[in-house]
Amino acid sequence: MGKKSGTGAKGGKKPSLGDVKASKNKDNKEESLRDNEEEQPDYVKENRVPRDDETFLAGDEYQKTDRKVKGAVVYKKDNKYYYRDTLHKGKGAHVEVFDGRGRHLGEANPVSGVMKPGSAVSGRRINLK
Repeated sequence: MGKKSGTGAKGGKKPSLGDVKASKNKDNKEESLRDNEEEQPDYVKENRVPRDDETFLAGDEYQKTDRKVKGAVVYKKDNKYYYRDTLHKGKGAHVEVFDGRGRHLGEANPVSGVMKPGSAVSGRRINLK
């Protein structure tokens, strides 16, 4: 008897190119998730509010003020004010950003400081007096 076309060495069906690509994509996604998990800050892994020293606010250019909001210290840099939003934890954690007049400018990533587009809330203010 002849060997059937399309069978592999173990007599099973030979995987299609699509099957191979899907398998590689699945492996890559799983590897990427593991890598991302390892690269995540502790506050995300532990699903908690980040500490000041785990955020960009720990940089020398950010000056502590004598003000607190929701228990978090308010920092100042270049006539802008920043504080950790203590109501959000883990992946939802962010830093609130306000202008020199106390008007809300939006939310920033706690590690990079990059502002989230469209996150400003009209009417939200911080008391700077």
